[in-house]
Amino acid sequence: MQKNFHEGDIHSTLSFIHENLEALKLVHKDLSRADLVCEESLLRLMKHADFCRKKYFMIRVRKSFGNILIDLSVPGKEFNFSGFIDIPDDSEFSPESQEAIQNLILRSFTSNISFKHLRDFNTITITALTSNYSGLYKVLSALILAIITGLTMRAFLPEDLCMTINNDIFRVVSAVFLNGLKMCAVPIVFFSIILCFADVGNLSGIKKAGTSGAKSILRACHDLNATFIGITKILVKFVPLVVFCSISSTIITMGFDIIASFLGILLTILLGHALMNIIYSLLIKFCAGLNPALIYKKCLSVIITAFSTCSSNAAIPDAMTAANKMGISQKFYPFAVSIGTSLNKEGGCIYLSVILLSVMNIYGFNISFPQIISLAVSIIILLSVSPSMPCAGIARLSVLFMQIGLPLDLMGALMALTSIEDMFETPANCMGNITAMTLAAKSENLIDLKEYNKP
Repeated sequence: MQKNFHEGDIHSTLSFIHENLEALKLVHKDLSRADLVCEESLLRLMKHADFCRKKYFMIRVRKSFGNILIDLSVPGKEFNFSGFIDIPDDSEFSPESQEAIQNLILRSFTSNISFKHLRDFNTITITALTSNYSGLYKVLSALILAIITGLTMRAFLPEDLCMTINNDIFRVVSAVFLNGLKMCAVPIVFFSIILCFADVGNLSGIKKAGTSGAKSILRACHDLNATFIGITKILVKFVPLVVFCSISSTIITMGFDIIASFLGILLTILLGHALMNIIYSLLIKFCAGLNPALIYKKCLSVIITAFSTCSSNAAIPDAMTAANKMGISQKFYPFAVSIGTSLNKEGGCIYLSVILLSVMNIYGFNISFPQIISLAVSIIILLSVSPSMPCAGIARLSVLFMQIGLPLDLMGALMALTSIEDMFETPANCMGNITAMTLAAKSENLIDLKEYNKP
């Protein structure tokens, strides 16, 4: 929704924004924050407004890939929006003091605000709500556009021109991204393993015997690990572009049949997750003698949070609440949920195993039994020690691909599949964690059966 306002219509403008945000079902907390940021941003823009050439300013409230955005466009010369303004040292509340306080308020919401100057308008874009599905929407949009682009090029462009575009544009973009990912994946896994063993050593009291040199090395490993994770997070922002280029390239070179293969891989993975949940239910029923339906009923919020955020860590509070509702001892479930979130990755095992076997089948790779055992060990280690971060599945896959010598050509295309699969893998991991916790609690008499059996 877009509307133009005249100079001085501040109150009408804020009312227009508030009403549109309410219509988009923004919750009270986010609505109040958006009202505050919009008011301060608009006042800041008006201080630098110039209505000589343009007699109006524009307000637009819109949704983009699930995010709710507000655009404030006011005519005027470009100014340093992000510059810090010192609060004057005086006893009166002067205009300079007011502007400095406005600046402090806006700087506290830096991650939700962007500024640009275009066509004589200063524009502030405010993110009122960030959707958990924003990344998925972008990847799916890139996937659909790539399929259309690839099929169109194969149908209407000469083969030589298609291959030129593919080799000089699509493959170059994919190669740059994959080289950056390879540069980060191995160091992240390496430093994560070191830090994991260091944490185990701390738990067992080894820290007391540590030297200052060892502590310096661990600190350096921690800093380097954080650096490579930061680089990976920057790379992840380009995933939609890489998905577009990779899928387009794949269709140009291999045809639409490869997309059918990817759909088969996705369905196989989802079937694996469904079978794992059936196994969880059977374990609860026959090993613990409990009603598995009650677990899924009490863990519904865990499943929803895991599905929507694709993060096991984000579901920890819900898992704690569910464990309490199930009657599991408070002395046990905080430890079990926390450690299980890091170690129980059944969904990840299914994902990596199916992808590896499917890609090896596509390329006609044959591996020996010792290599299978080696891959299984590598998968368990990678899932146990690698940090939770965006695109973690692709980083793990790249390590495994390099281990057995598989080409990385399909890695970019697999990102689209991973974005969808993550929504189902994370709930499977969480339910595996809760199942293991319940079995352990039952075997150690750490569960209140009366509380568990409450509907």
